[in-house]
Amino acid sequence: MRKKIKVPAIMLLAAILIFSACENCKQRNLEELGLSSWKDTLKTNPEVFSIYSIIDFVNNAKQNVSEEDRIAVFDMDGTIACEYPISMETFCAYYIAYNSSPGCDTNLLTPALKKDLADSLYKKRIDVESFVDTFEARTQTIYNNCIPADKGSPRLLSKQFYKPMVELIKYLHNNDFQVYIVSGSAQPFIRGVIRTNPDSLADRKHIIGTLTKYESIHYKADSGALFFLAPVAMLSNSSIGKAQNIYDKINKTPILAFGNTVNDFDMFALTSTNTYETLCVLLNHDSDTLEAQYTPYNINDSVRKNWNQPEAPDSIWSKPIFDTIMANHKWKRMDMSKVFKKNSVFID
Repeated sequence: MRKKIKVPAIMLLAAILIFSACENCKQRNLEELGLSSWKDTLKTNPEVFSIYSIIDFVNNAKQNVSEEDRIAVFDMDGTIACEYPISMETFCAYYIAYNSSPGCDTNLLTPALKKDLADSLYKKRIDVESFVDTFEARTQTIYNNCIPADKGSPRLLSKQFYKPMVELIKYLHNNDFQVYIVSGSAQPFIRGVIRTNPDSLADRKHIIGTLTKYESIHYKADSGALFFLAPVAMLSNSSIGKAQNIYDKINKTPILAFGNTVNDFDMFALTSTNTYETLCVLLNHDSDTLEAQYTPYNINDSVRKNWNQPEAPDSIWSKPIFDTIMANHKWKRMDMSKVFKKNSVFID
């Protein structure tokens, strides 16, 4: 007959204290990892893809992926930076062209105004470095009136990065990931705006954007040599162009990709071809109390063509096809309202 073993009361008390303490372990771990702006969503909840899933992926990569192959790519507008009701690039371009704030003009993105904006920029004499410096100076000094009223006082453009995403990029750097910022915005602009961010999200070698076409006049009687920004893109960095440019720039395939709309699907598709375990995450803007709520599956003509989708109204096919593609590829959706702390959305 087995003897009953009496557990001393002090041991039971210690066990209870340890168990209770571990209830708070996860939050303490997030703070220790520099991820304190993320919600402490339990990774045991299958309904929520959380920061813990990314931490698990990073830990696994450190064990199984060589450092040179730990490559992460992040879209910028809507993924690491606010883009509603107007993107940083459009705001800055407008200010440079007209020396005034566009405010919250809902017609700012109309084709006619975009052409007028391009023509105005085209007339300005520039060189590559001063173009970057001009954008950088603007992001440091211009207030963005377009942040909705419930976000409080106007916010510097250089502060409109999502704090949780900034923390995540720093966390990846600390775990020997190479992080590339990949955006449809003009590459000189991205270099300028990233340089305003005190957290050093990426150096210029790790920025991939739309390449702008320039025109030069080697001699003009009244002014000598000139260098102009042309009103057209030389190489687009959106949708399929984004995937092509990533591979051309890095000559390697990423293992981690972060985007916020269907326009990032080609970047996800490229990432998924890697023989290592990969992770593609779509940040879903599902709350208008944090930023601007909008759906990630609004399909433009280029996306429809790239993904071989038939001509049909978006309302009929975009959402079901979006969900099907995400599920078939096992790409993850991360809802902003479930993963970002409400009071920690933008950087301080």
